[in-house]
Amino acid sequence: MDTARCTISMRFGIRPRGGLNLRSAQSALGSVRLEPIATECCGAPRTFALAERLSRTCRLVAHGTLSKEMEKKMIERLDYVSVNGPAIASMAKAKDDILSINDKLRALIELRVSQINGCAYCVDLHTIEARKAGETAQRLDCLTVWREVHFFDKAEKAALEWAEAITGIVANGAPEHLYAALFEHFSETEIVDLILIIAQMNAWNRLAISFGHLPDARSE
Repeated sequence: MDTARCTISMRFGIRPRGGLNLRSAQSALGSVRLEPIATECCGAPRTFALAERLSRTCRLVAHGTLSKEMEKKMIERLDYVSVNGPAIASMAKAKDDILSINDKLRALIELRVSQINGCAYCVDLHTIEARKAGETAQRLDCLTVWREVHFFDKAEKAALEWAEAITGIVANGAPEHLYAALFEHFSETEIVDLILIIAQMNAWNRLAISFGHLPDARSE
């Protein structure tokens, strides 16, 4: 397993050019322990190395032969994972401590922020995550016009309003009335976590856009 070539599949599905062995991956991620897990893939068992405590958006996938799909997952510009893997891993691990916001609202916020910033990869990713969290096609289709429809509740609208405001913070600032509105629906912990989600999403968007990563076409 130590000599197996592997793919670093961070939240952007990035594979360092030339691959990486598990010892190098362990070094890049510092104290994160790699644990081999057998699973079924296309009817045949494969072995994956999962990095403990990393969120769904930051995982190591180790296997002997890279599939064509994995080969496509290359960034177009600088391979920032190879340049500073520990920093990228630390960003992703922070998600594990942001626990008070449910998966459905988190996905909505991440998707809306990504739409505003024009991050194609993140829009694709968080649309998938929203569906997995139970979002309906209609709500996702109408997310860009959430103010105009009746099927987002008051808490969701307050969160979306705040997310839009501080994503455009240069133009909007952080309006006091929008901040105050959050306390009608969320606890102090939830407000902090909500703002952390928005801040992180803006950071991930800027990484993906800066390094030119786009989603692969899906067969669905």
